[in-house]
Amino acid sequence: MATEEKTYGGKVIGQAFKKEGIEKIFGIHGAINLAVEEACKQGIKMYHFRHEQSAGFAADAYARTLRRPGVCFASTGAGFANYVSAISQAYRTYSPVLLMIGQHGVALDKLGATQEAYGTEVFKTITKYTHRCFDWNMNAFWIRKALRDCMTYPQGPIVLEFPITNLNAKGPNEQQKYIQKEQVAKLPMSQGDPAEVERAGSSSYTR
Repeated sequence: MATEEKTYGGKVIGQAFKKEGIEKIFGIHGAINLAVEEACKQGIKMYHFRHEQSAGFAADAYARTLRRPGVCFASTGAGFANYVSAISQAYRTYSPVLLMIGQHGVALDKLGATQEAYGTEVFKTITKYTHRCFDWNMNAFWIRKALRDCMTYPQGPIVLEFPITNLNAKGPNEQQKYIQKEQVAKLPMSQGDPAEVERAGSSSYTR
């Protein structure tokens, strides 16, 4: 009998970044470690900083220079609070930054967990949106969605928060609610696609 392939929340996140073509991430270790370590195992280069603010500005510079998602990460509480200036700047300059935040387990909400804080609330007014990821089976979906949405006009930062109960959760790999990249329909450009305009104007175009 074949052995059922298992996975866990942090691993799903790291693998999703690899499948989406992310090459570099910026930040400081903390409650988000399980996802960061898996990203590194996948060959993604991690730049570790001495202060979260510097990591945020580095991700912003990377995003604005290359016009591709700048991914950064932080621990909970004081860790992610140091990103406020960088994320605010990214928001005002339409910079496609994705910030991942680690967090206490959901069972400890409002019970004084170590460094209890809620990044989804802190960053709500300086991002395109924030989302607290409860279901680890949806991790790959939210990573893909955030990477696409931060690059969709108007570009801007997005924050995803992952409780430790999500990152640690384990189960069958096949139950991931995730559509492979090759199965995703091509999104139309917000302006005319040059290739399609040329095709429409050519004599070989047919309805």
